[in-house]
Amino acid sequence: MGLGEVRVTCRLTDVLLVSGLGSGIALCARDPAARVCGVAHIVLPSAGGNAADGEGPNPEPARYADAAVPYLLDAMEREGARTECLAIALIGGARLWAGPGGARLDVANRSTVAVLRALEARQLRLNAHDIGGAWGRACRLEARDGRVFVRTIGAEERELTVLGAAGGAR
Repeated sequence: MGLGEVRVTCRLTDVLLVSGLGSGIALCARDPAARVCGVAHIVLPSAGGNAADGEGPNPEPARYADAAVPYLLDAMEREGARTECLAIALIGGARLWAGPGGARLDVANRSTVAVLRALEARQLRLNAHDIGGAWGRACRLEARDGRVFVRTIGAEERELTVLGAAGGAR
C-alpha cells in the first residue's frame, strides 16, 4: 500500500501489506464476525491547512491521522463491519531522525498521539501495537484469520497478534 492509502476487504484470500513504515503508521482493523479487514497507511498527524479542497475525491485519504481514522472506520462500516466489534493494531511510528526541533518535529510521536486520540473519540482501544523505536518496519494483515505480522529492518518477520481471536488479541 502506498502512503496515505486505505484498503478495506471482505475477501478472505486478501493480504493487506504496508512496507516502508518509518515514522508513518499502519492502522490495522478487523471485525471478525463481519469478516471485514482494513488498513490505513498514515503519514502525518494532522491536515492542518493542507486538507483537500473538497473538489473531487482525496487520492490519499489516510495521509493525516485525524482524517484517516474516521475514513477507515466509515469505509469498514460500509462493508458491514460494526465499529464496536473491531480489533485494532498499530505498527510503525519510528523516530528515524533525531536532531534540532525536539518534540515539535517528532512526527512519529505526534502521529501516534493523533491516532490514539481519534480511536479514543470513537471509544475504541488498541489490541496490539509495535510502535516507536528507531527502526523501519513492514506489516501485513491476513484477512482470512486476522493475523498481523511485523518485519523490522534487519530482523525476521514475527506474528504480532491475531485481530479478533477468541480470548482477545495475543
